[in-house]
Amino acid sequence: MAAQNAKFCTAVSSHWILMAILMCDETLSVWFKHGICVNYRGSNVNHYRQMVAAASPVRWLHRNLYRILPYKIIPLPCPAAGCTIQNTCCPGISIPQTLHGTNLHYQLHPNQNIPLTYQTAGTVPGDGVSAPFWQGSGTDGLIASLWCTSGATWDLELYYGAADYADQTPTSVNCNPIDLVWIGSFGAEITT
Repeated sequence: MAAQNAKFCTAVSSHWILMAILMCDETLSVWFKHGICVNYRGSNVNHYRQMVAAASPVRWLHRNLYRILPYKIIPLPCPAAGCTIQNTCCPGISIPQTLHGTNLHYQLHPNQNIPLTYQTAGTVPGDGVSAPFWQGSGTDGLIASLWCTSGATWDLELYYGAADYADQTPTSVNCNPIDLVWIGSFGAEITT
């Protein structure tokens, strides 16, 4: 499992199970009342949702995962620490999956404030850069995409259409906390 952090730790009503846990890698972990926490390999977010909604979580677990999917005993990941990203642009810094873009503008397009969420699939519309990247949509057709280049520099693209987009590296970079600034006719600030 890539991450030992939990997205959600949800208490369930059961004599045997304390919590259903959705891990950052979208697998289900279960904390049993006797103190053991296990992660079910090959499980997914739907398993987590079904267990939380089940009238009897232990019966659901026995019918749907017990002896069907392999499991591994893990350290308790609760309370949920949330999921973060590591990259070479800010080494050793945990970057949230949602960043905030403020005053995004390019040429005559007005300033916009939008959230950018981490994407693990797809491509940036103008440059064709493959995931991973952070991306968000605004008005006037804006798609803002932020990524860490292979040269370990940040790059932001403001895309308004096939003939109207630009990307630049930031004017200033602060990694802890994230504060990336672009100044000029292409402007923006990206923060945590």
